[in-house]
Amino acid sequence: VMYGPTIPDEKGKLRKALLMAFLDDATRRIVYSRFSFSEKSILFEDGIKHILKTHGMIGRLYTDNGSSFISNQTKRILNIIGITLTHSRPGIPKGRGKVERFFRTLRDQFERPLNGEEIQNIDALNARFHTWLECEYHRSNHRGLDKDVTPLDAWLAKVNHIQAIKPGVDLDRIFLHMVSRKVYKDST
Repeated sequence: VMYGPTIPDEKGKLRKALLMAFLDDATRRIVYSRFSFSEKSILFEDGIKHILKTHGMIGRLYTDNGSSFISNQTKRILNIIGITLTHSRPGIPKGRGKVERFFRTLRDQFERPLNGEEIQNIDALNARFHTWLECEYHRSNHRGLDKDVTPLDAWLAKVNHIQAIKPGVDLDRIFLHMVSRKVYKDST
């Protein structure tokens, strides 16, 4: 999660927009990203669900130790699907270097030239961001990859490694949250 520009919320109050982004380690392609005004675990789960539906199975998720990445519901969902959740060591940012480098590129190439007064709401920010992501970032050569390779080219070269979700797996059902309640003798 990266703290982004300050924009008006639905009530017109200025708030910091937060970007949650999932980066494919091998190709540096951003497989899911979205600006919002919070970093709740439900948004993290929405990102995972989107990736599973659109890109196939994930082998491992590597995150920091933020509260949105360690909820019991998220752990339960990942265990059912068979995805390993690994956390980086606290206080050691070099373990998250690839996503931090993406955030630096995003700040330099997208956020700095952005005129915040033109952005009216979070949807407008997301639309501009995804245009930049697909037209600029994914189509620019990346120093971390082989020479003259873009994240999109690297992704397409490895597309044969993508594994679809097994037939019969109901992701909508798996991503439902479980709640335990106590029923009293008066049926409340």
